[in-house]
Amino acid sequence: TADLRSVASDVAEFVAPLALEQGKTVALSGASEPVWIKGNAEMLGRAIRNLAENAINHTAQGSTVEFVVDDDGTISVLDEGPGIKDEERKLIFRRFWRRDRRKPGSTGLGLSIVQRIAELHSAVITVENREPHGARFSLKFVLVSA
Repeated sequence: TADLRSVASDVAEFVAPLALEQGKTVALSGASEPVWIKGNAEMLGRAIRNLAENAINHTAQGSTVEFVVDDDGTISVLDEGPGIKDEERKLIFRRFWRRDRRKPGSTGLGLSIVQRIAELHSAVITVENREPHGARFSLKFVLVSA
């Protein structure tokens, strides 16, 4: 079992210097108590970190990347970037796929790793665009039975 809130907090703390270096901020909100889910904390951290790093890299200076942990076992990473085009929704989880192949520093593996970790944890991934701009990536995990 793993505490989703604790894992999200650790990832937010880890990526905060990267965000600040790029003129962005990180916020954590949602559940105030532990959210116990079925999963491996290290693998969950890797998935959330990949989502966070993507969000930081695709959002404008002066914006915030937000982590929201819900009591139902959902973690969402919200950004203020360009969002995800409808035709790219299925492509973004393919290995080595990148929107801009000319941009250095990306291998196109991050979201495929997130998808694989979600599969291994019986989690559901959703991707939504935010108004007026930005994206929300969510992972819903199985809660530990009381």
